[in-house]
Amino acid sequence: MPIKHVSLDAWNTILIPNKEYARKRTNILANVFNCSNEFAKSVYTNVKRKFDEKAERDGEAFTVEYVYNELIAAFPNCNSQIGPEELCRGCFEPTFIENPPTILKETINAINELKARGITVSITSNTNFISGRVLSRIIRKENTIFDFMLFSDLMPLVRNEFGYKMPAKPNPAIFEMVQKYANVLHPEGIEKTEIVHIGDSDVCDFQGAAKFGLQARLLKSVDELPALLMEI
Repeated sequence: MPIKHVSLDAWNTILIPNKEYARKRTNILANVFNCSNEFAKSVYTNVKRKFDEKAERDGEAFTVEYVYNELIAAFPNCNSQIGPEELCRGCFEPTFIENPPTILKETINAINELKARGITVSITSNTNFISGRVLSRIIRKENTIFDFMLFSDLMPLVRNEFGYKMPAKPNPAIFEMVQKYANVLHPEGIEKTEIVHIGDSDVCDFQGAAKFGLQARLLKSVDELPALLMEI
C-alpha cells in the first residue's frame, strides 16, 4: 500500500542537539549543586538513562516535574533549595530556547515535498527534561508545518493491568494515537500499513512501530533522513 502518513521521531531524527546547550546545562547543574562539571554531567546522564530505559522496558512516560524531582534527588547531600519548577522553567528551558537544536534544510525541503504530494507528516517523540510544549515551539519556528505532534509527557493516561500511566514509545498506545489523528486527516480512512514511523531507536521506534502494525524505518544518522523521505 502507498504511504499516506509519515510519523517522525524528534531527537536525532528531526532535531540535531545543540552542543552549546549541553555545555551550559552542565554549568547550570554544577553551579546550582556546587559540584564539578564532570560530576554534574554524570548525574544528568545517569538520570536521563534511567528514564530512557524505563521507557524502553515499560513504555511509560513521566511529567517533566517528576523528572526534575528525580534529578535534584540524585545529587547527594544537596544543600540547594531549588525546586523542580525553578530548575526546569527558570534554568533549563530558557537556556534551551536560547541554544535550540537545529533541523537540516534538506530535511525541511523533503518534508515539504511530501506534503505537496498529499502525504501528512507528524512527530511522535519521547521526552524527559525538555517538555513537548517547549519542543513544539522550537519546531514551529522552522519552515515546516507538521500536521500534529505527539510528545510522551503530554499524552493522556492509559490503563493497563498495572493501573494508569502515560505511554511512551514503544507503548502501542502512542502509535494508536498516531493512527487516530491520521484518520482525522484522511477521512477516507487510513490503514496501519499506510503509515510509516521513522526514528533512531531500535526498541522505541522500529520495534515499537512494527509491533503495532505500522511500517517502520530505523535511522542510523540524521543525515540519512532527507533521502529516506524522498524514497516514500
